[in-house]
Amino acid sequence: MRHSRVEKPRRLRPARAVLRARSRALPFALAIPLVALAWLRAQGGIIPILGARTAQQLADNLTCLNVDLPPEALTRLDQASHIARGFPHDFLASADYTLGGLAGQLDLPPGRSRHG
Repeated sequence: MRHSRVEKPRRLRPARAVLRARSRALPFALAIPLVALAWLRAQGGIIPILGARTAQQLADNLTCLNVDLPPEALTRLDQASHIARGFPHDFLASADYTLGGLAGQLDLPPGRSRHG
């Protein structure tokens, strides 16, 4: 049985995000890991774990504490790294599964929303 479209393995998606991040790092004249760490710090609530093998790598990575990426760069990096979550996340976010698809036809008690 032959398929006309071959789905790319999920493990290649992060590699594509890295390639896109590389093209976005060049305008800043910063190393890619430095841009990645600065972007992670800008997300809020995320503490990057540094995987340095040498003292020089650790020192280089710690310079991300002095880097503030402009908002348009953060937006571009967010778009480059976006991965569609797929099932079941899309289903749970959009489907009216808790009320059997009948939320529009039901009179709900006060204080009860149609989505949970």
